Amino acid sequence: MAKRILGSKAFLAFISGFLLYFLTVLPDVIQNGGILMYYGDYRLQVIPFTYHLHDRMFDWGWDHTTGLGGDFLTQYAFYNLFSPFTLIYALIPRGALLWSMPFVTALKYAVGTMLGYFYLKRFTKDPDYAVIGGVIYAFSAFNAYNMIFHFIDAVVFFPLLLTALEELCGSGRRGVFALTVAFLALINYYFFFGEVIFTVIYFFVRFADKSSGFSLKALPRTAAESVIGVCMAMFMLLPMLYVVLTSEKATGTLALSDMFYYGDLFKYLRIAQSLFMIPDTAGFASLFPELDMTYPFGTAHASVAAYLPLFSLAGVISYFCARRSTWEKILLSICLIFAFVPVLNQLFSALNSSYYARWYYMPLLIMTLVSVKALEDDIDMRTGISVCGGVLLTLTVYNFVMDKNALKESTRAWTDPNVNLLFFGVSIISLVMLAVISFSKRDKEYTKKLYIFAYIAVYLSYGVISFNIFNQSNVADNTIIADHYRYDEPVPEYVSDDDRIAQSIAGLEYTGLNFIWEKTATSYFNSLPPNGYIEFMYANGLTSDKIQINDISAYRTELCDLCSVKYCAVSRAEAQSGLLDMYEERDSFGFYTLMENPRYIPMGFTYDLMMTTESFEAIDDPEERHRAYMKYLVTDEPEKMPEGLTLSAYSGFDDEEYLSLAERHRSECAYDTVKDSSGLSCRINIAKDNIVFFSIPYDIGWTAYTDGEKTELYKVNNGLIGVKAPAGDHEIRYTKRPVSPRVSCSL
Repeated sequence: MAKRILGSKAFLAFISGFLLYFLTVLPDVIQNGGILMYYGDYRLQVIPFTYHLHDRMFDWGWDHTTGLGGDFLTQYAFYNLFSPFTLIYALIPRGALLWSMPFVTALKYAVGTMLGYFYLKRFTKDPDYAVIGGVIYAFSAFNAYNMIFHFIDAVVFFPLLLTALEELCGSGRRGVFALTVAFLALINYYFFFGEVIFTVIYFFVRFADKSSGFSLKALPRTAAESVIGVCMAMFMLLPMLYVVLTSEKATGTLALSDMFYYGDLFKYLRIAQSLFMIPDTAGFASLFPELDMTYPFGTAHASVAAYLPLFSLAGVISYFCARRSTWEKILLSICLIFAFVPVLNQLFSALNSSYYARWYYMPLLIMTLVSVKALEDDIDMRTGISVCGGVLLTLTVYNFVMDKNALKESTRAWTDPNVNLLFFGVSIISLVMLAVISFSKRDKEYTKKLYIFAYIAVYLSYGVISFNIFNQSNVADNTIIADHYRYDEPVPEYVSDDDRIAQSIAGLEYTGLNFIWEKTATSYFNSLPPNGYIEFMYANGLTSDKIQINDISAYRTELCDLCSVKYCAVSRAEAQSGLLDMYEERDSFGFYTLMENPRYIPMGFTYDLMMTTESFEAIDDPEERHRAYMKYLVTDEPEKMPEGLTLSAYSGFDDEEYLSLAERHRSECAYDTVKDSSGLSCRINIAKDNIVFFSIPYDIGWTAYTDGEKTELYKVNNGLIGVKAPAGDHEIRYTKRPVSPRVSCSL
């Protein structure tokens, strides 16, 4: 049995994917002392979130650790919470997580290669072509581009969805498709939405092919199993549907004027470039400027990557020229139209206004299929190779004659033209190898040569992207950041898990270290923060870029006071710079100096005065707005507030009064506070009926209790929580139930 498995083509595909990935990133791993480290989301999300998911694998309630708090399920379902690979991480000892990540990622590529093989095997006569196709799919430029993100889990399992559909409609095997739908929905709901769109198109294109076995009888079976599969995943999909529909960050829709053509004409050229050669890496432009540099509307992070190692677009072009009308040609033609028409492209993102091309992996599987079929059917590749060679030559000439200074000025980030030569070189080498392969069909060693050339092309193309991504942020920076994750000493024991820590601006590159420290921090780098959090940040002028909106830094001292920040972790240089004299140096650990906030106010305190949101917005100076919170409770509903609060117009106050107010809040704040996964409980002794303020994001689903009896809960201070409490010593408890579309969707 074992011998048969080890000798199978499926195992060959699996082991090929594993070894190719591991050998490709091995130089980077060695350079960083056993740790894989890339810039961007990899070090800001992938690494710290792996720790956080490991620590809270089966605790899916309210998460006090992330920023000012948020619902764990809705925040981390997007980040592979239900992926089998997350379960593997959960079984790995915490101390070994950082070192295990290259191996677990290699396992993902192994699974993706094997599942690609199983799908392609249905359409090829020789299983060797299916193995090669599985490798090409798993190591396409799309996956290489997205190596800094967490998307690989959704991509590697996608062939399973089409295989299950083929089994249902072509072979009559029932039940598998429903299970697969549920499984893919749980892996990543955002990618699942796009997969639904693609699968519907795929079904009807296959239905038009009379030899496919897709018939009218298959339509109700497919619809039924689709519904069953979605219902099986509904416990996750319902909360996520509500969050996405109501999220201020996710609900921006495409404007009518942007539906039919891209205002940035370079976007068309970048899409075409990504088909013919190794594309730009995430966040960078190599040939065509990024005219729309606002995140995330440009193409800098949009996953515009459709290059196939070894084949480029030559296999697809040759297949199109040799075959009149096949279902693959029809499907790929539809996908090409979708890519170039904004409103169709955005269908894969529910018409969201943020431009993304994160559905390209789906047509890439079909492109891989026609490419290996072109080789297997001995289709003349000369036309495809000539076209690809001509395009590469044109782009190479353009690389030398373009106005590099203008490109630098008009793009978000720029790649050195010398790096472009490396991309051109590998793309040309792949075409040469394809030409050699296509003319070697009668060679006795043809199959062996095909494997060798395919592996070399994959190693070179994936490797050069990995090398470029690793070096884009400077090798020295990657080493320093790896040291932060690897060698950082634990936070001093007197810092409790509930004590909030703010980081400095310089420390933002390491946002998420609190998950490794197992501490609570105000930094927040998650795609779906609670609406209350977004409202609070926007109201306080933190909107200039995606980094600023995600963090309440140590330098925003008044916001730190309001949000019960007790400590600040800053670099040694910052601690000695004098810029943080408002804090007291307490300790040092790892690469950081721990500063204590002398104005720290525990969560849960009251006010004497309130002001309307309109009055707050009339304050021009952002810092003065931040100071206002110390004296005034900001509310949209002053008429509903207790009589103990007096409505007042804003008047400035000096530092002495500010410190006096902080001391007053601290002397009358909540005590015996206990945080748990369903909310928070505490006691407070107040002299009059009042609103007790908590720096927790307001959201639908909160319920407040005073001494066990339900009480009013309000949105105050621009997106945070206020609980009504009577005079005297009372227990306050507020709990959060999972969000659901059953709640009014008019919000």
